[in-house]
Amino acid sequence: MDYFVHPALTDRWVSGPDGIPVQVGFRDEDVNCVVVCYNDQRVELPSRGSMKTVDCQATYYIFEGTVAIPRNTEINVEIKCKVAGQIRHLGGTQAYNRSQQLELHNLNDIFEAFNPDIEYQKLGNRFIVSAPAPSSPVLSTIRLGIPKQFDRYLCIYRAMPSWFKSDVGIGVPTIEQNGQLLVYERLDGQCISILTESGGEDCCTTYLGSEGGRQLLLHVQNDSPSTQSQGFRAVIGIGSSCQEAIDAAFNSVPKNRGHKANWSDGIFYCTWNSLGDQLSHEKIVNAISDLDSMGVRISTIIIDDGWQKTNSHRQLQGFEPNIDRFPRGLQGLVREIRLKFPYVVDIGVWSTVAGYWNGLDPHSKLAKSYSNVICNIQGTTVSIPDERSIYRFYKDYFKLLASWGVTCIKMDNQATVDMITDPMIRGRLWQPYQDALKQATEEYLQGKIIYSMSMVPNIIHHSLIHHPMRGPTIVRNSDDFFPDVPDSHHFHVFVNFFNSIYTRHLSALPDYDMFQTVIEGDLKDSNGYSFLHAAARCLSGGPITITDIPSCHNKSILHAISLPVSSKADTILRPSTTPLPWDIFYRFRSRKFLRIVSHCEDSILVGLFNFSDIGLSEPVGGEQRIWKSFRAHEHWTGTRVLPLEAGKCDVLIGANYHSIGSSLIACLGAVGKLNAPAIVHKVERSSDRISWHLKYPAKVEFAVKAEEYINVITISGQDFITYPDNF
Repeated sequence: MDYFVHPALTDRWVSGPDGIPVQVGFRDEDVNCVVVCYNDQRVELPSRGSMKTVDCQATYYIFEGTVAIPRNTEINVEIKCKVAGQIRHLGGTQAYNRSQQLELHNLNDIFEAFNPDIEYQKLGNRFIVSAPAPSSPVLSTIRLGIPKQFDRYLCIYRAMPSWFKSDVGIGVPTIEQNGQLLVYERLDGQCISILTESGGEDCCTTYLGSEGGRQLLLHVQNDSPSTQSQGFRAVIGIGSSCQEAIDAAFNSVPKNRGHKANWSDGIFYCTWNSLGDQLSHEKIVNAISDLDSMGVRISTIIIDDGWQKTNSHRQLQGFEPNIDRFPRGLQGLVREIRLKFPYVVDIGVWSTVAGYWNGLDPHSKLAKSYSNVICNIQGTTVSIPDERSIYRFYKDYFKLLASWGVTCIKMDNQATVDMITDPMIRGRLWQPYQDALKQATEEYLQGKIIYSMSMVPNIIHHSLIHHPMRGPTIVRNSDDFFPDVPDSHHFHVFVNFFNSIYTRHLSALPDYDMFQTVIEGDLKDSNGYSFLHAAARCLSGGPITITDIPSCHNKSILHAISLPVSSKADTILRPSTTPLPWDIFYRFRSRKFLRIVSHCEDSILVGLFNFSDIGLSEPVGGEQRIWKSFRAHEHWTGTRVLPLEAGKCDVLIGANYHSIGSSLIACLGAVGKLNAPAIVHKVERSSDRISWHLKYPAKVEFAVKAEEYINVITISGQDFITYPDNF
């Protein structure tokens, strides 16, 4: 039997003030009765008749109602239907007894056999745990305890030296790699998060692990044993929801990044995938000209790997560019870009934290200008500036770049220092490198930096939480975009969304990496990869960077992600918040939608992603809003069933509607834009008027339900007459 149940039977049931809203839909029109059974109660759901899917290719027969299950009782729920006189059982779920939640006064309430050697302090809804650091740089393991009532979990971990990933599980914690954040739900409904902290004044890195499927462990690496004074720390947060527990651990509410003039508000263009590493003056100018001819006005260009003077050993030989490919130097390139494309605001270059992938050429004049340290990094001997000279290195470098007209930098391979084999060298270098980078960037580049390959515990806690840049910092949120690896696209988007659960607490905007509006010559985007990447980046709240091959663009996607602004560079519309998964325990490739929510001033954006191998149809929408599907171009109120093909996605606008008298009005935002409602900066209303203030001039769409002509809408100071219509 083809049917759906909402909320899904595999999910937790969350009761509203009047109970749990339940909706069941069948393709079989012979179903004539649906009953929800719990304890000794039976509730028959009224029939709502038929509901067609958005593409009108399938019809479901809907039964829905509110089941008034008390919030504080333990229940078992069954759903039964009657088909041609026969009872069919559809399955069951369980709502947990929240009246039996325990008060968590100390860590013995959270853990069985909590390690008595670990000190802790309770501050509100979080515990700070600490212990002395190991006396040697050898990785040490400290037992934490066995979590009580452990049910299901999400763990964000360091999967590679430079990048985070996430994993979910049920029943027992299985953390085989370097855990950074663990959040889990207990059987009594309470939520616990455990955040490891690193990067204090001395280098002491802490990871979370598990043993035997039960015991939680802390792995501690002390790279500064001779000067270590702080030991290691972890923070345990408590909340009634997972997000509340995570916020408690970070001791902050995620920053509202709202509408501000920001260097990330325009379209970025990066040369990496589009032009490769054989860059030249002409290729870069021609690429910008190609975009300009398409009507795309970028605000920032990032000149990626391939511009520097290096040798065959991947070592930097000088600050100047490769003279063969840039005969007029970077200053000549910058001058021509400014002359031909005056709307370009920022011109940036790429570098690694140690100059180039394998550091400095030890025989070069550049290397001899600084005191260096010889070290081993993953089997390669490299020469890099030492802690005494790294600030002068960055100062000389960035001052020269600024004199050429460069205004920002993408600083890559920041995990280099953490990959040095000798722990004593690691301990000496990591903080001077980070502090010098911060100081030089603020002095010469106005703090405009993209942190890349920097998902390193010490860097995150030191440079992106406790000592952030004074400027518009951007941080890469995942591993790279790989246009020629088809299997990577869905996972890339999935990882970015789940890493955002962590990175939304950083003092930086998340960068989901560049993407191409045409992938592998697929101009029609038949596999949906380009739209998938575009939708994810629009929801991200961070920059949108394209890396299109010249003369290979998807016009409809470019139109959907950007907004022309007079003679200036095109702008992007960023939501007010970093997105969050609706279900943080979603497993990749699950046969249900991954739902991602971002907030705007007067609306929400809901991204729907079908990462499964089959087409899916699920109820979407909700009350108190008017909804619009970007793909289907249709509007509705309440709930409807929406289909998505395997591997495809959609973005829904959920606009608040406002009432004046008997009229209802909702602003759906800028026409044809993925982030349509983000055009609204502020909404003001009086007894007879509603005013929407826009960030930029734009063609805006409204939904109005009125019985007569009304003059109540003001958009950025201009009144408009509305017409009778229906939602």
